[in-house]
Amino acid sequence: MAYTVTMPKLGLTMNEGTILEWKKKEGDWVKKGEVLFVVGTDKLTFEVEAPESGFLASVVVSCGGVVPVSAPVAFLADKGEDISSLRQKKKTREEETPALTSPSSSSEKEVVVIGGGPGGYVAAIRAAQLGAHVTLIEKRYLGGVCLNVGCIPTKVLLHTIGLYTALHDGDILGLEVEKVSVNWQKLMERKNHVVEQLVGGVSVLLKSNGVLVLEGKAEFISPKAVEVTSPQGEKSIVEGDIFIIATGSEPTIPPVPGFGLPGVITSNEALRLESVPSSMIVVGGGVIGLEFASIYSSLGCKVTVVEMLPDILPNIDEEVAAIIKGVLARDGVVFYTSSKVTGVHRRTNGLTVFVENEEETFSASIVNVSSSFSTKTVSPFVLLWTPVTFDDV
Repeated sequence: MAYTVTMPKLGLTMNEGTILEWKKKEGDWVKKGEVLFVVGTDKLTFEVEAPESGFLASVVVSCGGVVPVSAPVAFLADKGEDISSLRQKKKTREEETPALTSPSSSSEKEVVVIGGGPGGYVAAIRAAQLGAHVTLIEKRYLGGVCLNVGCIPTKVLLHTIGLYTALHDGDILGLEVEKVSVNWQKLMERKNHVVEQLVGGVSVLLKSNGVLVLEGKAEFISPKAVEVTSPQGEKSIVEGDIFIIATGSEPTIPPVPGFGLPGVITSNEALRLESVPSSMIVVGGGVIGLEFASIYSSLGCKVTVVEMLPDILPNIDEEVAAIIKGVLARDGVVFYTSSKVTGVHRRTNGLTVFVENEEETFSASIVNVSSSFSTKTVSPFVLLWTPVTFDDV
């Protein structure tokens, strides 16, 4: 029996979705529960499962298409089954649906968004939906820190680590599993796949909303124009009526002697190590540092956390921080608080970290500096030309 697959409503405020990828092609057999297509909104990327089994008789909306909630996207049917009646219903519905009118081009504003992270690309999409002609300039990668080297990749690793830990200690739950191990290379491949899928979703969302994306570094040359330098060194001028600065943040390396040595890394490099190191010193006991302490200690790495303040997680409730510290300590993580790092030296056995007011030094094969992030800046000359309005924080 033929079945109409529609765009699901994935949230209370969702009115439409963009088809990012079809996992099956026309003529393929689809089993109920298999991932049929990937849909994206300005808030999420979601794999939609087939509601019924059948052959994919027709794909109504191709990749990049924007579809209202509950509108048909495909038809499932038995082999050779006639689906003309379903097509007719779709056609009738389209005829009855009033066409959306876009704002007059005479009132179109030129909006330039600098930065393609969660702040920038969402602002670009919304401005385009309101009728503006939008150009988004991104220096490195769409999706920003969160999608590429922050929240998303770390959560992929932590998800696997959570499963591994549960199985490794399964006897507590009555599970008997032998030889549980983590294949680091495959885990890295999965992390990269998840990141690429989400970044690709952002790209499709921008394209489907008519946003022009330029890759390069933007510098203000006047109150109404920026110069964009592409990775190849080519320069172009982009003019605008309104500029949205959403340049985000990046890891900061404090000016400590030895922090430029090979083997001293930031959270960016910690997400793409070729193998699990035998030992790691994490400089900074905040959220980022403890995420990596949790990941690597669970995989057998000897982890030491060095924090300058009296305790870890200074912005978190003290009782919660104490519980997290206890859990990590049981996994073998060693903590040194009220300990300011004064330098790093390379020796034959790896890297040695020196700490103020501590007679003891710490040695490890990797030093992960996860102490702070700083805001990326744009040309300061813009402040001389025009006032900048900041969002409330």
